[in-house]
Amino acid sequence: MKKIVLSLFLLGSVSSTAIANVCDYSSIEGIEYKVKDRYAKYVKNDFKAFPDKEWISQGALEDYLPLIKNPFKVTDTLAVTRASESYRTFLSDFRFKDIVVDGHAYYTDAYFNVEVTTSNCEKFYFDASGMDLDSFKYKFDRNDNKPITVKNYFDFLGGVLEPSEIEAKSKYDEFEGKTIVKTDYFDNYLIRGYYDSSKKKYDFIQVYIDLTSFTKSPNSTEERTFNFIRLAKDTDTKSHNVIQISHDVECTPNSILGCSLKEAIAVDVDENFLRKHKNGFRLKLIGNYSVEEEIIGDVVKAFLDETDQLRRSK
Repeated sequence: MKKIVLSLFLLGSVSSTAIANVCDYSSIEGIEYKVKDRYAKYVKNDFKAFPDKEWISQGALEDYLPLIKNPFKVTDTLAVTRASESYRTFLSDFRFKDIVVDGHAYYTDAYFNVEVTTSNCEKFYFDASGMDLDSFKYKFDRNDNKPITVKNYFDFLGGVLEPSEIEAKSKYDEFEGKTIVKTDYFDNYLIRGYYDSSKKKYDFIQVYIDLTSFTKSPNSTEERTFNFIRLAKDTDTKSHNVIQISHDVECTPNSILGCSLKEAIAVDVDENFLRKHKNGFRLKLIGNYSVEEEIIGDVVKAFLDETDQLRRSK
């Protein structure tokens, strides 16, 4: 009887070892990462343990312990799960998200997930939608404790992340006798202007910005007023006129953020300002409190390139 028990024990040990090495983890190329302690209890917000199930059927936190307790490597950046497939249908409006990486325009595609494999050969699927470099650093560490680099970020996201091709287009308005120049909408803003070809200059140029403010903060119980932007300043301390285009108030019962104000504003700038800041600029938007808005160089250059093309064609 002892021999039988011993044989079963040895067989079980061999089987466990075989299962643990079924993915040949040591031969998987790439950087090894680990989940940061502060992010561990939130991994279910972004990771899926069951690729063939919907979001609501992704198990309990206990199902993610292999991910939390073990290092892992990226094994696929174009993985499609049943949950992520919904971004091609009823969630298609939320599939792409604009982000800025190293001062340039990119977007993430939520249809694809990052597949990671843990050192004990468990697979999990990460939804990297909208994750910028700072968020990446907040959630993960390299297992060798070296600093995370921009290259690590690009390699981790792989096919999920794509560069955005920001363009500007011009259209002649025969009723105004002017040409409207407008960039693509990126993140929450665009640049537009009315160009007078007879004078070879702009009547006006504006940075059009969509903003949202709330009456509550998730980190505070204090009520606050809506922002209502009235003025903008640049880092040269110059003031820019702000035009209120529209605003819309929405209140959701029991929301931790209270009521929301969505406001569209236009900040006046001129061509000389854009050429001086062709690599991008920051604006301080001042209302009942202040917020900063970064306008990246890709958008500025698209507007200036279309302007130069317009002048050459006239």
